[in-house]
Amino acid sequence: MKQFYLLVCSLTMLLLCACSDSGSNDLGNEKDLITVSPTSVNIDKDGGSFALSVKATRVPSVSSSATWITLESRASNDNSYTLTMKAEANTETVDREATLTISCGEANQKVLVTQSAKDVLTVEPAKISIDDQEQT
Repeated sequence: MKQFYLLVCSLTMLLLCACSDSGSNDLGNEKDLITVSPTSVNIDKDGGSFALSVKATRVPSVSSSATWITLESRASNDNSYTLTMKAEANTETVDREATLTISCGEANQKVLVTQSAKDVLTVEPAKISIDDQEQT
């Protein structure tokens, strides 16, 4: 009976050690990680390109809340990526914002993009009456 008890204890310890989370070599359970820099970008009214530096455990994807920003290119070096984004010119008379979401599996980071409005000249009042006498 004592030998049976030792055998059961040994098997139990072996199973507990084999199922431990520490030192696991299961690569399929690698945690998705991502960092993005910068996390906010200001774009001129004329638009143009800007780059985001990304460190991720796998190839990142990009989605935008606005159609005026698109992914222009993606370059990689190991787990470092450079995402070059292109913003169209702002033809509106108000500043605009968009949110980019950079994802790596389950992990994601958000980048706020702000673009200034086009130049506008506003004259108030719109109508001025002048009589025939000299006025300043």
